[in-house]
Amino acid sequence: MYEAKFPKIFDHHNHLSFYLLLASSPSLEHTFAFKEARQFFYSLSDEKLNIVTGWHSDRYSLSNADLEDCPPLIVVNFCLHGFRFNEAARRILTEADIAFDPEDLAQSERIMPDILSFVGRSRPLSEAGKAWPKVREKWEAQGLYGMADMLSLYPDIDCGSFVLERWEHPQLRADWKPSEKTTGIKLFNDGAVGARTAAISAGFRGYGQPILTYSDEQLEERMRFCFKLLPKLAMHTIGDLAIGQALRVYESLKPQLEAEGIVPYLRLEHCQFITLEQAQAAKRLGIVLSMQPNFNGDSVDYYDRLGSSLGAVNNPLRMVIDKAGFVPGEDLLFGSDGMPSGLVNALQNALFPPYEGQRLSAEELLAGYKADAERGTVTVYIDEANKKVLSADQA
Repeated sequence: MYEAKFPKIFDHHNHLSFYLLLASSPSLEHTFAFKEARQFFYSLSDEKLNIVTGWHSDRYSLSNADLEDCPPLIVVNFCLHGFRFNEAARRILTEADIAFDPEDLAQSERIMPDILSFVGRSRPLSEAGKAWPKVREKWEAQGLYGMADMLSLYPDIDCGSFVLERWEHPQLRADWKPSEKTTGIKLFNDGAVGARTAAISAGFRGYGQPILTYSDEQLEERMRFCFKLLPKLAMHTIGDLAIGQALRVYESLKPQLEAEGIVPYLRLEHCQFITLEQAQAAKRLGIVLSMQPNFNGDSVDYYDRLGSSLGAVNNPLRMVIDKAGFVPGEDLLFGSDGMPSGLVNALQNALFPPYEGQRLSAEELLAGYKADAERGTVTVYIDEANKKVLSADQA
């Protein structure tokens, strides 16, 4: 084992607002059975919309019907996708002009950011902000000097020297406009591996429903709407079907936007199952890829739904760099999605991944994370014999 100092990093994909919201919400993190969860739900308030976090869908199943006699309730899966709602919650959201069918997974995924925005903005900044000093202290200790908040709910939060980019999801109303402090706009094109809803053409082992949240026509309309408000757009695209759709629609739309004097900037987020042909097309179109080295671990953690064949092609970082020509820190950016945040986990997955095609050098990782030694350094301990990267507390 040897000690090494690394510069602090900028996390290009995280969720400051969402994690502040979750920090002030009740959690099922330590609940391991359906009966316990039901008892917990009955203890919640009948007077407000309750959002409960920490449900692990692989521990026990929950359906919308299971929540019907509970207080107004939204249950958030641990992967932040695949929500559950009851009718009481749906009525409250409908009154806020967020109407949807909870049984329609694609529709539920599409309006998930609108629901989170409604819940987040219904709580005053002072309430969510109570968690901020401790959250910031934790992130800085983990080696972050800043991050991109990919679902910004609190544009006025005081970040001090902590660097924050704010990306907003466009609201459903036609007169919506982003905050003056907003860096860019974000759309969600598919679900997630954890919820078995990512748009992977091969599907999932066991059960699952790969979904696209938009048709091509709907996506083109939303992209045009976003680019006319702000030229910077990010799109959540985990599966190859979602990536392919984004490329197809953007290639058609880009010359139209340029003819109107708009110079579009497009980032594709996650891209866990991007193919070589798709990566080459993205490079040709000038698209930036924003990927998460810590999602290398999905090949092991989600073996039950991916199997060995999909696990082997998950997060093909070497292909993206070596064959498609993306350059870390230029058109290939790295983030964590907060699962988890921090330099130690990023190094662990980059240096000792499940598959060689996921491996990054420390230099590549730091470049993609826009490391900056002037912002400070973090001491880590690298145990090559046991393939472990440890923090000072763990060593």
